[in-house]
Amino acid sequence: MTYGILVKEWRQHRGLLLATVLVIAGSVLLIAALPVIGKSNDTPLEALRLLHFSLLPISCLVLAQALVASEYHHPVHVFIDGIPISRSRMVAIKFILGIAAVGSGLAVGLGLAVWAGRTTDAVTARQIAIIAARSFTHAGLVYSFTFAWAFTGRYRLAVAVVTIAGLVFMPSMPARGFEHAMPWALVGSDFAYERYDFPGVALLVAAFASLVWISVAFALGAGFGGHLGPALAQRMSSRERTVIISLLFAIAIIRFT
Repeated sequence: MTYGILVKEWRQHRGLLLATVLVIAGSVLLIAALPVIGKSNDTPLEALRLLHFSLLPISCLVLAQALVASEYHHPVHVFIDGIPISRSRMVAIKFILGIAAVGSGLAVGLGLAVWAGRTTDAVTARQIAIIAARSFTHAGLVYSFTFAWAFTGRYRLAVAVVTIAGLVFMPSMPARGFEHAMPWALVGSDFAYERYDFPGVALLVAAFASLVWISVAFALGAGFGGHLGPALAQRMSSRERTVIISLLFAIAIIRFT
């Protein structure tokens, strides 16, 4: 039954899954070929870092929405609910397909970046391992969040606004010497140039954060016998919209005053 669901998900989303691989991998060469990028950086590996701030989050967002959120806007979930398979296994299949597509795209992109810089960069195997660890771990965190976010249904907008606000303001807050341990340190300015040291603490923090978001996704997708997802997918009432907007407005006032 699990294999059948896997085949069904692949057939339903294979176009987007393959497009995700192509977009992520091709974007590395595209970013490296941009004149402004090529003049300001001396290695194509820098394009892989810039990918994490541009098309990678967008690709994860679109893919997660297709795998998760769209299911509740079509009669598909009615069919799935009638299949004798646990909801948690269904969520796991969707997550594995998505993370496999993102990881494959990154792997190809890393290979293309190394190939593009073969005549200018003296890249070592250890440096490639460091870049791969940083890139895959950060991408895993981004996809885990977007995957969990796709399950928030009618509260997606509120969660997105709060998350964007946090991403904007958190890096500017005093970290008291813990900057190297933050997940965004994985894609810092030394991303393409570190040859010797793995950012162990940042890798562990990002991996832990990914596990948290994966747990949230499973709680939302498989919680209460799988009935929580369809409930969240319903439209917000006028009262709920008012409460959400009021909370966001209050947060903005507190932050800017």
